[in-house]
Amino acid sequence: MQRILLLMLLALLSACNRVNQLDSPDRQQVVDWADKRKADYLIETLQHDDEQLAELAALKLASVQDEAALPYLLQIAENPNKTNALRKAALFAIGLTDVNAKTSDQLALMIPLMANEAELMEDLIPALGRSNKYFEDYLGESIDIAKNAKAIAMAAVYHSVNFRLNAKLREILISLAGNKDEETRLYAAAALSRSYLNEENCRGIAPLIVSENKESVLYFLITSCKSCNLPEELLQSIIIKTKNNGTLVKLGASKGLKQFDRPEAHRFLYEMIKQGNHSEQEAAAYSLSLYPSNQAFETVSSILKSDFKSHFIAEALLFEALLKRADYRQADSISGIIAEKIQNSSNDYYKMAFIRSMGAHYTNFTWLQTEAFGTESILVRLASIEGILKIRKSPDFNLHNQQWVQNAPKSKTLFQLCSETIQQALETYDVSLCAEISEFLMDTGLVKDPSNSMRPFAVSLSDTSVFTRAIRKMKLPRDNETYHLLKKVRAFYASKKPPLISPTEFNNPIDWQLLNRIPQHQEVKFITSKGEFQLRLFINEAPATTGFFMKLIKEGYFVGKYFHRVVPGFVIQGGCPRGDGFGGLMQTIRTEISRLRFNKEGMLGMASAGKDTESSQFFVTLAPTPHLDGRYTIFGEVSKGMDVVKQITVGDRITETAIMP
Repeated sequence: MQRILLLMLLALLSACNRVNQLDSPDRQQVVDWADKRKADYLIETLQHDDEQLAELAALKLASVQDEAALPYLLQIAENPNKTNALRKAALFAIGLTDVNAKTSDQLALMIPLMANEAELMEDLIPALGRSNKYFEDYLGESIDIAKNAKAIAMAAVYHSVNFRLNAKLREILISLAGNKDEETRLYAAAALSRSYLNEENCRGIAPLIVSENKESVLYFLITSCKSCNLPEELLQSIIIKTKNNGTLVKLGASKGLKQFDRPEAHRFLYEMIKQGNHSEQEAAAYSLSLYPSNQAFETVSSILKSDFKSHFIAEALLFEALLKRADYRQADSISGIIAEKIQNSSNDYYKMAFIRSMGAHYTNFTWLQTEAFGTESILVRLASIEGILKIRKSPDFNLHNQQWVQNAPKSKTLFQLCSETIQQALETYDVSLCAEISEFLMDTGLVKDPSNSMRPFAVSLSDTSVFTRAIRKMKLPRDNETYHLLKKVRAFYASKKPPLISPTEFNNPIDWQLLNRIPQHQEVKFITSKGEFQLRLFINEAPATTGFFMKLIKEGYFVGKYFHRVVPGFVIQGGCPRGDGFGGLMQTIRTEISRLRFNKEGMLGMASAGKDTESSQFFVTLAPTPHLDGRYTIFGEVSKGMDVVKQITVGDRITETAIMP
């Protein structure tokens, strides 16, 4: 008896001393197979006697996403002799694999078989929501909504990524948004915010807004009103509720008020800019810039004339709003002020914001063209081309072209000048310019060039073989995103079907020597120009990502890099070697999907340009972002300093990193 107790004690001590959960050769082998995308080996492991190992293989197939695994995963999901943990893992993997119609039908047939197994339905319903276009048809008939409220709300968010939410599903979600369970309300509200509601829907949401006290849920509920024209009393109740809440709710209101070009909305946004932080100012300025009324124009003018200082991105948006409404003479004066701000700044991110605003008026074309090709800064060049593309995207471009020709009759037309500039920018073979222009050229809503009327394309290029030359200049896997965009636009111009995206070749094996030394609660510190924050890494759920991230920190890679993207109420993003979001390394890592979810602020994820393209860019969420679940690798969370994370703006710099003991 004493020996048995001793063995049990030794086993317990051994478990306590484990560095992480990947210290057994069997588990490491499964992770390695997943990293190398060896689906056949993982499928074979599904039948392993050790069901915990089989469960790990099933979870890894959620990242591999090979359709060949679907019949085997279905077999496990339907087998009552398997543990619930293994069956749930199989259902999770099925939902994340590119499910074909046959598999989706089989999932639907499983509903009555598992109707009384609530634990399994938690994974079956989201799997069906991800994959089945007619998911809502099963609600109220085959699925007990009351019993599976959270699963349905989650499924609706995932459904919204690929499909529209129909009237029936919207009504169900409004009822779920009043559920007692907080997470159910969160996912239901998030799904509603990704849909376009009618006035009746918004009337149903209004009392929920008044009674809701959870900031993140309130954020999504208010955002949901963006497509409704609410009556005066409902609008006032939203504004009153918002004023008594924090930043996230105010951001929701700035989005939800996009439809309300009314004095009370103008005053509310004015106060957000006057009293708010950088996120509130940017969001309010953007919403004000969308309003077409003269009253909104006056509000913007009064803000810019006042003595309080707004964040530079908000200020640039306000100047852009003025330029949108300016006539020829006004535009000259406003543009002169903007140009002076650009000239007096040494901060390229500051310059980018104001250069983009110059694209709000066609008279700035020549100025933007000079900036684009007269600078060594990739940031200034990118912003200048973005400004030119903004001019060309205007629905009034025909009118602008006529005015251009009237004022400069000996000049080429604006159509010709834009086409020539786009051609010249493509011939720089710069990854950011090629990517932005490729997406622009495939926009079928552009005003068509009259000299190009015989072709179905809006912009006439003098030499479309530039796409082929640019493709050859791209370095893979680093320039993966631009490479595939160029191939897509080349096919578009040749009136061919878009090419299939080829998988990223395996190029970066897991460093197990490093991984075996990383504890499962490892923390790292980032010191920035705004202060410091700490991240707790999830090695068990995302071993390859965590290992590579730690390697980059050890090498000091992130020191000196900038946060190049900040979206209020969404994410901050950094780690780009170019600083414009189009940079990466020649090493990539695999997408690692786990059961972790983006259901709160402070989640650490890897940015990507598609499956298995992750490299050095990471992001931290500023709010729950459940529509990212199952699409991006989660490999950590903020453990300390979330207040600092929320202060970070575009252009803030990482000055130091450290691995915590």
